Amino acid sequence: MLLKHRGFPLHYVIPSLLTYEVSRSSSCSCKYLILPNGFRVILPIKHQNIRRGTLYTHSEIFIYNEYSKLPEYNVHNGDIVLDVDAFVGLYTLSVADKAGLIIAIEPNIVSYTLI
Repeated sequence: MLLKHRGFPLHYVIPSLLTYEVSRSSSCSCKYLILPNGFRVILPIKHQNIRRGTLYTHSEIFIYNEYSKLPEYNVHNGDIVLDVDAFVGLYTLSVADKAGLIIAIEPNIVSYTLI
């Protein structure tokens, strides 16, 4: 089922439906996306493609539950999770409260610094 908001697929309008926190300090002006489990993810202002990708991936994981449709991807207490091509760590954060150990690997240096 495709979720819609005002006739548009939800992942196109997701920024208006999410919880954000803005931090302004002398070192950084950052926008954080608050995940349903309370973790925060940095939305980089300078890197528009990463910001868009983060919002799209957020909708896949937390709204459409794409990562939990297959039983093999359901994480149980104490499981070891290997997140290859972790991007900014959204999946890693989505299972952080269940997994016993998480290894997140990301080859892109910009995305890696945001994990």
